[in-house]
Amino acid sequence: MEAILRGPRDAEIIPTGCPSIIPRHAANPFRGGKPAALFLGSLAAPRMAHVLNYLAQELKDECEVHVIGANKTALYGAEKELTLHESIVRHGELPEPEIWKYIEHASVGLALATGPHAFDNDLSKMFHYLRGGLPVLSEDTVYTNYLLQETSYGEIAPFDNLDALRQGLRTLLRNPPPGPKEAVMEYMARRHSWEERVERLLSLLRRVVPSKELY
Repeated sequence: MEAILRGPRDAEIIPTGCPSIIPRHAANPFRGGKPAALFLGSLAAPRMAHVLNYLAQELKDECEVHVIGANKTALYGAEKELTLHESIVRHGELPEPEIWKYIEHASVGLALATGPHAFDNDLSKMFHYLRGGLPVLSEDTVYTNYLLQETSYGEIAPFDNLDALRQGLRTLLRNPPPGPKEAVMEYMARRHSWEERVERLLSLLRRVVPSKELY
């Protein structure tokens, strides 16, 4: 590896991606009557539960927080599984095709950092939120915030600033990003698809591996 990658200019980071095919419209699964703030993925840090509980309490009259994924806080620093606010709707772990309808009909996607370091916060959920045309509320230590810079489709709050997160969520609920969400969906499905990632990997291999060894 050292013989191939001799310095920063020789390295290339190829992130995760998302499916290129956008599913058909699905029936709205939300029954609460309020806009849905969706957290997709496992609760992999105690702070995630604390932040979700805070947002659910502070904005209980304006939205409903939904969680799709396992509560793994007991595996990542908490003495036991942390309890979520009574108003938070937990859906457990769902297969990916089932998750699409929640992304499609939610109002905001929550991308919370696990900690203060970017290398801990490469959040694949942001690809799926944006592919579904879902505005994202993130924190500034999340590595994948470059997606929000590319699409201008969300808000970024300072890390661990609960008031800024509350204000950011309220802003997205009341004033969603302008422009058709279909443009963001199509951009993500084209620019960040798995097929595009394969091409980048092949391009990298062609540069560093002799052709006779590649085939």
